[in-house]
Amino acid sequence: MDEKTPCGLYECICKDWAFVVEKARQGLLSPYWQQAYLKEMRQFGSVIPQADEFLALLQKAIREKPQISDEEDARRNMEQKGMKLLFFFLKDHKTRMEITFDPLEKVYSVSAALDTDQPEEQRKKDAEQMEAQLDSWCRKRNISLDKSAIEFQKIQAGCRMYWTLEQALLYCYGVLRWPELL
Repeated sequence: MDEKTPCGLYECICKDWAFVVEKARQGLLSPYWQQAYLKEMRQFGSVIPQADEFLALLQKAIREKPQISDEEDARRNMEQKGMKLLFFFLKDHKTRMEITFDPLEKVYSVSAALDTDQPEEQRKKDAEQMEAQLDSWCRKRNISLDKSAIEFQKIQAGCRMYWTLEQALLYCYGVLRWPELL
């Protein structure tokens, strides 16, 4: 063991892994978290003796039980907070968009990101894919917006909470057009 790393840290990591394996046994480990924990366990394999054991247990649990989707995981997390997940897009943790509604506060929130480490061409493709999915979501709900009226100056950079769904959607479409606002 590394002398600089407290033994308690390894115990905490192993407790976390045991929790994750149990979630997977219940079918509650989304693909995003599967990949994150599989990667973490592989990375710690040379440092934490139990890492290989937890890795095998997690892989077995994932194989044996169908797991929830990333969207269902996000939906469950929002519901636990008393909120509603309205729209969901996830490529990875750096390219994502969620629109939520808080019934108590009566506000819509947007969480959006485009991976700035990607070349501009890839960010453009990701934004187009996200916009296509958002368009489809709006059509299914008979929501129509005049996207041609969206102006750079009217999009509030950093503002993520809105009183209406239309305001939240206008922000989403605006940042997809001008990602520098994210």
